[in-house]
Amino acid sequence: LAAADWCSGLLDQDPARLLAAVGYHRVADRQPDLGNALEDLALVQAASGDLDAARASFGEALAVCAELGADWDARRAAARLRPWGVRAGSRAPHVRPSFGWEALTATERRVADLVAEGLSNPDIATRLLLSRRTVETHVSHILTKLQVRSRREVAAAADTGPGRPDRRG
Repeated sequence: LAAADWCSGLLDQDPARLLAAVGYHRVADRQPDLGNALEDLALVQAASGDLDAARASFGEALAVCAELGADWDARRAAARLRPWGVRAGSRAPHVRPSFGWEALTATERRVADLVAEGLSNPDIATRLLLSRRTVETHVSHILTKLQVRSRREVAAAADTGPGRPDRRG
């Protein structure tokens, strides 16, 4: 019955049939099938526009994957749901400080390190495969967040700045 509901649910794009298959696998404690059925349920829910239900099903599928150590399956599920904007992780707002090294994004930190090495914006753009304009924007954000006025001050802050991880280590 679980296989029949699962297959017909996929064929007809029917979340109710997939939910029935999920229920069978949950009761039978068939964790690998439960994870896969939840992934398919999330996909059908997302495709039908029910993104809240898709997020819930996806979250449960990821929990099953984590319990089984099925990292590859979790990555596949994430890739399948990404086109609908369904992502893993908390939906709580992320809080980043406004100033200091902690305020920089990962890309801004890479750019700041290259600025500190003395590279020009075109050289940084080439190295990071970004447009020159994008690098200019990152440098502007870095100056603001580090509360400095020049590239030279970025280099000095990179070596001595509070909250800056040791670059020499």
